[in-house]
Parts: sequence; C-alpha cells; structure tokens
Amino acid sequence: MTIYYRCPDKDYPVGGIRVIYRHVDILDRNGFDAAVLHHYYPFRCTWFENETRVAHEVRYPDLSLPVRARRRTMRAVGRPPSNDPLPALELGADDVLVLPEVMPDVPESEADVPKVIFDQNAYLTLAPYPLDVDSQQLVYTRPEVLGAIVVSEDNRRYVETLFPELRVKRVHYGIDPELFAFTRDKKRQIAYMPRKNPRDVQQVVLRLRLTGGLGGWELAEISGRTERETAALLRESAVFLSFGHPEGFGLPAAEAMAAGCVVVGYHGYGGREFLTEDYGFPVAVGDVMAFADTVARVLEELEHDPDALARRVESASRFIKEHYSPEREERDLVAIWSELAPPE
Repeated sequence: MTIYYRCPDKDYPVGGIRVIYRHVDILDRNGFDAAVLHHYYPFRCTWFENETRVAHEVRYPDLSLPVRARRRTMRAVGRPPSNDPLPALELGADDVLVLPEVMPDVPESEADVPKVIFDQNAYLTLAPYPLDVDSQQLVYTRPEVLGAIVVSEDNRRYVETLFPELRVKRVHYGIDPELFAFTRDKKRQIAYMPRKNPRDVQQVVLRLRLTGGLGGWELAEISGRTERETAALLRESAVFLSFGHPEGFGLPAAEAMAAGCVVVGYHGYGGREFLTEDYGFPVAVGDVMAFADTVARVLEELEHDPDALARRVESASRFIKEHYSPEREERDLVAIWSELAPPE
C-alpha cells in the first residue's frame, strides 16, 4: 500500500504545498509508504529544500522532447507537449489517494481507490461545485472515502457539521523552531504578503502612507521568496500584517508570531485559535480603517513603550512553539494514519 498525496504542479510559494511535502516525509520515516503525486514528470517543487519522494501521473520521454517543450512540462504551464504520454502510475485498491480540497475530481480509473481528503482550508470545500450540486456528487460523500484531515478546530467544525457521517481528524501544523526562531533585535520593518485580499492590502498600506501612520517604518513585501528567505525576513521584521481570509489555519501569521513579530490583522477564522487579543491584534475582516489605525497605534507603542508589547510578543511565540511543534505534528499524523490506513 502506498499513500499518494495529490499535489498541484505549482513551483512558487504556497504554504499548503509545503505541508503536503512535509507530511509525506513524516509518513515515510515512520514506516508508511508515501509519495507526493504530481501530474507531469519530472515536476517537483524547488522553492524549498526537499528530498521528498515524488511520483507522477503522466510521464513524458524527457530526452526526446525539444528543450522548449521540456521546460513547459517542468512548469506545467500551457498545453502539454504533443508527444504521446507514457503511463507512469496506476493506482490500485491497495493504495490510498489523498485529495486536496481544491482538487476533488475523481476520474473513472480512480473510482475504487480508497481516498482521504486533506482539507487545508474548509472554506474552499464547496468552491469547486455549482450551486445546484447534489450531495451525492461531492467527493466527501463517496463510499471509498475513508475520512478527512483538517488543520484547525474551526475547520473541524465546518467539515463535521457539513458531513456528519464523515470521519474527521485534526492535525496540528508544525512550525520549525529554528527556521522561525524568536528574535528580539528587529528592524523598523513591517512584513506583509500581498497575494490574499490585495484590495485590502492596498487600502491599508496607502492609508498608513498618506496619513503619516508609518512614521518612517519600512514595508517589506513577501512575494516570490523561498521558504528560507521568508523566514529570514520575518525574523528581522518587528510587525507582520495578516490579510489572509478566509483561512484554514493562517500559517504565515503563526510563523510570524513564532519569529517574534507583532501580528496585526485577520485571523481568517481558522487562525482565531492563536491570533487573539492575548497574543496579537486581530481586526475584523474588511475593516481597513481599524486595520490601519491599529497598525499606527502598534508602531507608536513600539517607539515609546516597547516593553509591554515585548511581553505579548514573547508570550505569543511561546504559545506557537508549545502548541504547533514539529513533534506534535508528527505524533498527530502518525496516529491519524495508523487509524485510517495502518502500515503493513
């Protein structure tokens, strides 16, 4: 039996893809037989360091292809090469296919393959379906689905209330305590990610700039960076702006907390188990005026009374390290898969 985690062929930073690779590594070192399942050979993610086992659904003879076609296949962009594909993988009833919530399609050839849904953002659970979909057409209700794995208590409630007959398990993300190490000495720098809710990003950033709320602080955009580059930027930044909503968990905000950033912004529902008033500055989604005002107030406090914020930041970092450790993630995952599909 092999556990195949189906994964998009995207070679740019996506936190959920990094988690898929990490889970395969955890399973393989704990006696399971697991692999990331990409579509086109020889694709693998390169924006973070890995030696993860990777399999492919469709294999093209790479040396016989023109260079341009090979590059296109590697990036999984545009139309595939015209060469006849060579079958690379056939899943059987002895395997388990793990489907991301955003990739729920099941071809006829996989109809009888046991499945688990890895739902890293429950708010995308219904996104692939039309408004008139019948419940029996949802992948979650298929008879061969063994259960679903979620990444927060909020998302557990979402899936359990939607599919009360489904077995739902929660895994805690593990945040690398060395990569996202707590750092006291910070630059006058505010980190943010522009990809999610870009209109809110624009309004908050411009309000801060135009009203003088930045007070000489620098903005650092996290975009197109490797995992290590992102971690380094968070370690040196004093503040992180969280624009993710809705979120299955809110991994960037949690990583920023671990690294010692004051986190201001949206918890995205999935992150309300850690982005609380005890550990950060949650803002109601869409309230860009309150968001900008809160950032300005935090910057003012960092300038004139940093000790109070320092205590909150240290407490937040400890909370993240205690509740979202790599060891806990490994224990959770091994326990879940030992129940769903015990290793032979």
